[in-house]
Amino acid sequence: MSTPGGSSSGSAVAVAAGMAPIALGTETDGSILLPSDRAGLYSLKLTVGKLSTRGLLPFTRVTDSLGPMTKSPKDVATLLDILTPIQGGTHHDALTASFKGLRIGFLDPAEWAPGPGAVRPNDDYTKQVIQEVSDAITAVEEAGALVKRNIKLRRFSPEDDQMFNDLSSRDYAIEFAHFLKGLDHSPVQAMQDLVKYNDDHASECFPPGSPGQEILVNAVKTNISDAKYEEYKNTLRTNNKDLGIDKALKEYEVDVIVGTPTGRILTVAALAGYPIGSLPLGYARFNGRPFGLAVIAPANAEILALSVMSAWEATFPQRKPPPQLRNWGEESSEK
Repeated sequence: MSTPGGSSSGSAVAVAAGMAPIALGTETDGSILLPSDRAGLYSLKLTVGKLSTRGLLPFTRVTDSLGPMTKSPKDVATLLDILTPIQGGTHHDALTASFKGLRIGFLDPAEWAPGPGAVRPNDDYTKQVIQEVSDAITAVEEAGALVKRNIKLRRFSPEDDQMFNDLSSRDYAIEFAHFLKGLDHSPVQAMQDLVKYNDDHASECFPPGSPGQEILVNAVKTNISDAKYEEYKNTLRTNNKDLGIDKALKEYEVDVIVGTPTGRILTVAALAGYPIGSLPLGYARFNGRPFGLAVIAPANAEILALSVMSAWEATFPQRKPPPQLRNWGEESSEK
């Protein structure tokens, strides 16, 4: 068994299974890209602030954004033309299906390997991913891209993690209360009301095996000052944008950065506020779960990420629909 990622996993599964042609996901840190990665989809989280989040419940506006989840870059372009029209052109102009002229920096998949919280340790799977990523880089280079292998990008640090947790927890409680004001009626008015309601109705609100609400409790308890909040926000943006992605793009003279989405590059892109898209690649031999890479572009350069996605689709085998109601690798008994 394997989880479909989160938290726009329902949207990703629905598109992959053919229940819907497209979906619109929301993401704080991986909620579009991870489900898309595990469903073999093309998706694109937009630059933070590019599209209104009115009507949504963001975790934190520092990193939250929306984006299409689809089966093809063409569908991504179609939805983007509706959401964020381009004056004097369309997003379809980026669908060149060619790597020629693109400068791409690839992160080392071994260095950016996921932790056990993202992927259950499996040596054979790890070796498979590293090999298939290496083969993919070679294919991209042979297709005409200027490739830089194993570029260095500042890692998301434990100090960053603590600041991000504090900042987003404070924002979550504030955004939750704001969201409730838009409802016609709500029995709760703030996060602490929801925590109390859940505690008072534990048998109904807490599913078996998951009896806690730590995220909500942390949001209620987190109380950092306005000054500390601004300090954290500015430090995180500097660390992940100026000293992170911008530095790598300039140092290696590349247009975009590509790496495995389960190794925290999604968090780096989120805190930089930059767009990031998914690139389906392969299928785990042990259970058939899709896996792929992610492409980070500079702010408001969605069309650049879309160009890479279009070339990627033209270079690699078509994505497969998920097997229906059977175990991966199981031969059909029907003759």
